[in-house]
Amino acid sequence: LGTAALLIRQEIVCLVAGFVFLLELVSTFVQEQIGFKLLKRRLLPRAPLHHAFQHRGMAESKIVVRFWIVSLIAAAMAVMTVKFR
Repeated sequence: LGTAALLIRQEIVCLVAGFVFLLELVSTFVQEQIGFKLLKRRLLPRAPLHHAFQHRGMAESKIVVRFWIVSLIAAAMAVMTVKFR
């Protein structure tokens, strides 16, 4: 998908469509690089983000369904972005 996005010059659309994956990556980066290395403490209860939700007591099925909803919204926004260009 990344190569296809580069070939058709739609890199931002790929980032928008993969918003949930980007969010998970950023949460891990913030926890490890900023929290542990700079501040010497945790910024989130757990990383990646879905484990932080589990740590707070949210059921795994509820987390998955909410991530699906966010993914569908991000995919719709990506498709709308392509249509406008």
